[in-house]
Amino acid sequence: MATSAATPGDTPDDAADPAVDPAVDPVAAAISAVINPLITNEKALAACYAERTRLLAELDRLGHEPRIIAGLGGDPVESGRNDPDTGAHGPAWDDDELARRCMAAEAGGALRLTATTAGIMIFNAARFTRQLPAFHAALSRGSITWGHALKMLDLTEGVPEVILPAFEAKVLPAAEKLTSTQFARVAGRILERMHPVPLQERADAGFAKRRLVVRPDVDG
Repeated sequence: MATSAATPGDTPDDAADPAVDPAVDPVAAAISAVINPLITNEKALAACYAERTRLLAELDRLGHEPRIIAGLGGDPVESGRNDPDTGAHGPAWDDDELARRCMAAEAGGALRLTATTAGIMIFNAARFTRQLPAFHAALSRGSITWGHALKMLDLTEGVPEVILPAFEAKVLPAAEKLTSTQFARVAGRILERMHPVPLQERADAGFAKRRLVVRPDVDG
């Protein structure tokens, strides 16, 4: 009859220890000990991006609230309405533009970014949360990455809003399985079938988006 090799010092946890349980591959266990927390970390990062996007979109919403616009417009320092120098060089910003710039400046100061960069982030966040709610929810639960969200924003730029819900539902499963680069290729082909654009229009749009970016290095 077989006898147990257990000793009084053994605990139930010993069976899960690769150093004790010969059935557990110690190499696989060592790798899993790092990979599993890495997966958890990636999901947490995605959720943080989703929350930041929500907060930036909330700034956009505040910038359109009448009470906020009225409060900013009522401050002559902020609006420049009573500044002779401002008046001499052209009209002051209108209320909507003033609110937009103020929200961008606030976000830029908080995130240590230029107001221009922050303004672009606010605009994209508002579009992402409003037009692509399923992708925002997927980002919140960590089933897609921020890279997938950026690809989706690029793909849907200028696309009629009426087809976005169907397109979003069609491509989300691919985003949850593929890398962001693979997803962009697959989703791009699906979008071409759902919203075909003549070649000349695509060429014109590409030409309009051409830009030259100069980034200063350490030495200027």
